Amino acid sequence: MLIWCLSIVSFVIIAVLVTSYICFREVFYISEKEKQKRAAHIIPNAKASANYRNQIIAWQEQMDLIPHETVQIKSFDGLTLSGIFYEFQKGAPVELMLHGYKGNSRRNFCGAVIRASKFGHNVLLIDQRGNGKSDGHTITFGIKESRDAVSWINYLEERYGKNIEILLAGVSMGAATALMSIERGLPSSVKWIIADCGYSTPKAIMKDVAKKRKLPATFLYPFIRLGALLFGRFDPEEITPLDAVKKSPVPILFVHGDTDAFVPCYMSEENYNACTSKKKLLIIKGASHGLAYYTSPDEYENAIRLFFELPQEHMT
Repeated sequence: MLIWCLSIVSFVIIAVLVTSYICFREVFYISEKEKQKRAAHIIPNAKASANYRNQIIAWQEQMDLIPHETVQIKSFDGLTLSGIFYEFQKGAPVELMLHGYKGNSRRNFCGAVIRASKFGHNVLLIDQRGNGKSDGHTITFGIKESRDAVSWINYLEERYGKNIEILLAGVSMGAATALMSIERGLPSSVKWIIADCGYSTPKAIMKDVAKKRKLPATFLYPFIRLGALLFGRFDPEEITPLDAVKKSPVPILFVHGDTDAFVPCYMSEENYNACTSKKKLLIIKGASHGLAYYTSPDEYENAIRLFFELPQEHMT
């Protein structure tokens, strides 16, 4: 009887570990082959962005002609993180741009680089850990990435001095990363945040995606979290954007498309409602996930200019 009970317990433990590992691989892990494949994609969310294909390609070609510098830093846990720096005007504010889940900076922010140049802002595009040219194979939904964001901010302060002004801009998981960096002790050089189509909590978006795929979200989530703890060495519930915005020391512009089928628009509304600093919520009609700027660039630019009280355009 004892042997039978031990066998049952062993089977259950093995089943839990195997299920958790499968969840870890599906949700958080990215292989080198997948990294390279995704880095080669020039169009984000190809089906939804088909109408913007020519514009996206044109912006990327324009980006490639702009003088730029490759920069690297070491993360808190020893990874080499890579970025690209565009200096449009010496001493100008720097926009630090954080891309989304399994994305890359060139694909997600080609339009944003051109937009930032209109304001005379310099730009630091980074590849988040596990993506593009940065090291790593585990994506942590902003938990470790938020610490990386602060490391990049420290890099900018070391390079240009603590009087530098930084606008932290993120899309999708990058938006959540930007907001969660508040919990990491956001340096005073950060003056503004743009959170474009970010989720409210890692748990909420994981369960929402599982439901959309007709998977048992409530049943699977404990295995997803256990997989993150055991194999990714992080807790997806350690911090959340929803809690972070309650402590924000800087103005935040929340942006979301009302037809976003990946991160529900109501998640930005939840973050907006919880935010205690100066704030604005911009809903772009007809915009799909990550495509708010592509859908309505003038509306997007005007919202940034007015909310953050930035000067008129001075580059074409």
